[in-house]
Amino acid sequence: MKAEDLMVGDRVFLFGDESVKVDCIGNVEVYLSDENGIDWRVTYDHIKPIPLTSESLEKNGFGYIKEDESLKHFYPGEECYCKNMDLHIGTNKKGAYWLNYLCNSIYGIRYVHELQHALKLCGIDLEIKLI
Repeated sequence: MKAEDLMVGDRVFLFGDESVKVDCIGNVEVYLSDENGIDWRVTYDHIKPIPLTSESLEKNGFGYIKEDESLKHFYPGEECYCKNMDLHIGTNKKGAYWLNYLCNSIYGIRYVHELQHALKLCGIDLEIKLI
């Protein structure tokens, strides 16, 4: 990953599989913290993005919705998850997710940190939980 891909508060994998939060972004190093309060200072080649999955959406309060009359404005046949009446996240057949908030859409979301950025663009500050 690169510094320009990240924002403070993003969730990423450290050393392959440990979920950590970005605390500070530098030119060469990134400062991270884990759920146990341990702080890390590493170079960018030690972190990687966390893939967005239906399981991570459900852990964060997004419920799966079967296609019905109220969802005709979404692409037919695509999975859709709803947080509330204004916020929906769906996935297309290519494996990328889209976010729809108050009829505004952001496409091409593949990772948890990209979802966090999309939510912030919509003015939503949602702490993403992975555990």
